[in-house]
Amino acid sequence: MNCHQTAEGGACRIQLIFCHTCGLSKVIQNDMLDCILFVIRQNIKNEIQQSDFCSIIADETTDISSQFQMSIVFRYILSDGTPVERFWGFFIPSGHDAKSLSDCIKDNLKEVSENTDKLISQSYDGAAVMGGRFSGVQKLISDEYKYAHFVHCYAHQLKKNLILSKATTQNRDVRIFFSNLTDITNFFSNSPQKVAILDKIVNHRIPRSSNTRWNFKSRIINIVYENHESIIECFEEIENTFNQNIAINQAGALRRLLNDNTFIFWLNVFHRLMPHVDILYNQLQKRTIDPIQVNNAINKFKENIQNERNNFSNEVPDDALTSKRKKSNDTNVSRNAASKEICDVFISSVQDRFEYKDHLFASYLFISPNFPSYKKHIPQQYFDKTIESYPVFDNNKLETELKLIYKRTDFRDVSGAVNLLKFIIDNNLQSVFSESYKLILIIATIPMTSAEAERSFSTLKRIKTFLRNTMVEERLNALAMLSIEKSMINEMSNFNEEVIKVFKQKKDRRIDLVFKNVTD
Repeated sequence: MNCHQTAEGGACRIQLIFCHTCGLSKVIQNDMLDCILFVIRQNIKNEIQQSDFCSIIADETTDISSQFQMSIVFRYILSDGTPVERFWGFFIPSGHDAKSLSDCIKDNLKEVSENTDKLISQSYDGAAVMGGRFSGVQKLISDEYKYAHFVHCYAHQLKKNLILSKATTQNRDVRIFFSNLTDITNFFSNSPQKVAILDKIVNHRIPRSSNTRWNFKSRIINIVYENHESIIECFEEIENTFNQNIAINQAGALRRLLNDNTFIFWLNVFHRLMPHVDILYNQLQKRTIDPIQVNNAINKFKENIQNERNNFSNEVPDDALTSKRKKSNDTNVSRNAASKEICDVFISSVQDRFEYKDHLFASYLFISPNFPSYKKHIPQQYFDKTIESYPVFDNNKLETELKLIYKRTDFRDVSGAVNLLKFIIDNNLQSVFSESYKLILIIATIPMTSAEAERSFSTLKRIKTFLRNTMVEERLNALAMLSIEKSMINEMSNFNEEVIKVFKQKKDRRIDLVFKNVTD
């Protein structure tokens, strides 16, 4: 059967329409991609309409053709209690100002739902044009959507210019240490000969310096620490075999640097601290992260950094008898004091950066380890902030339900808003805890990061390349949707049939794509 024949019992398969033997023009391809995009978006709209609440995530970038692209993602809860973040598309706003960006977002919000009370949160990267308190996008959106509270992307809080930069610029020795690390990476960049020796001796590449990648410092620290002796041997080999004086001098200086006690000390300190930052950042990037899990992750991070601080205190050596040993001990005491100061900066910065706003205090009501204490005294300050932020609850009923949750031991074994939501659904308790269920739905719907919008930019770079930089926006969105939401598409049992149905109705075709029963 070829693509011009009617499929047995119904619609022709999409794969047949895209048959390469037909020599389809780009017009037909774009028609088909438009239909695919329509069907996927229609499915997303149906899911949002069936959900009680939704949130919006947005971020901006510039593509290969220097066009400004805004990625929009919707987050909501499915009927089984699973939170999803669905890519909606790339859009080119009329301008780069807050009004143009907010108008673009509002147009897409109205397309998925006319109910302004459904939108309960908006998450951006915190740039002034997006997160401005008085005239930013979040303010213009919240003026029309009264419950759309703004959440600064929590993953961005750990980026280079925030916590890490503050912690690594507190001490002169630390600034010198990270500057020297950059010298090591620069030494091996753009030199095949040096890299060849590095591959032979170390068998591990040194990552290139980056001002945008937040985890560059963590990666280079781990590599230098784990391959310390091999890298020294690599520099010795370059000194002995190279003829260029500049390369020999640089290799000798870096070799002496790696043997320096101060450098080794700070290498050990940050090798112990940076993994905790990596873990926290990776946790914040999870699609299913919710405010309760963020709070737990931050508390665990502060606890681990405090433990490292205590270990630094215990490692201070005793006073020595000789003046030489005394001088060495004084140096160690000074260094350990500086390392404890770095730990204090990590803890205080995280405390300041991740301070919850009023609408996020609702998550404190469902921190399961605190339920035994909440059973005696309900946390009134968090309860009042919740009611103030979301005045849609029956206050008395919500308070009664919370007291019952705090008393029951089975709820104490459930951690996180998503797990608590699924526990209520699995046990058919939606009507028993109707107000609490609604509140947990809101908490689980709030996006704590804009990571999903940033992930879509990776797809954008793969699709719109230097050789395909004139692609129209509709084709780009369809291809991006097929890539990003392939899991959702695979779960749609009638996806092919729906696409063919839309394709047939789009305009008159010369072939019959739908089987028709002909009766006499």
